[in-house]
Amino acid sequence: MSKIKIIFVVMFTVFVFGFIKFYLKFPDVNSDALGTVITVSSILFGFLAGFFINELWSRYTEIRSIQGARLSDSLNMINYAENFYGNIKFKNDFKRRIEATAFVDEIINWDEGQLETSYWQNIERSFDFIKDERLKEVNQKYTLMTCLVCTTEL
Repeated sequence: MSKIKIIFVVMFTVFVFGFIKFYLKFPDVNSDALGTVITVSSILFGFLAGFFINELWSRYTEIRSIQGARLSDSLNMINYAENFYGNIKFKNDFKRRIEATAFVDEIINWDEGQLETSYWQNIERSFDFIKDERLKEVNQKYTLMTCLVCTTEL
């Protein structure tokens, strides 16, 4: 909302409640009833605020645990890939690219996921160090990469 709309809504609300209170003389209550209403409404507000804060905290801790699991899974891919091949160049390059991806994953915001896509795609280049006849085609490299990523999602 723009500031003008907010100011208009506040002025309209004050006018309506002022009209109800001073012109119509409604509600006309004694101080005991007013104290009871304020007490009950304060307790209800406390309960509602508590549930709201609890829900926010639950979502925050869930996001933190998912983010931590994702980071540890991406770092565990280094160990999984090491078991496939004993190639030191592949291992070092793969580790460097995974760590760069994990670092980018930690520093970007949740709504900027497209920024880390190039880092994930860049991991495939480390498979060029593998000298295996079975991986000559690009499709097979992606199959192996998909296999590695799927093992981390389990």
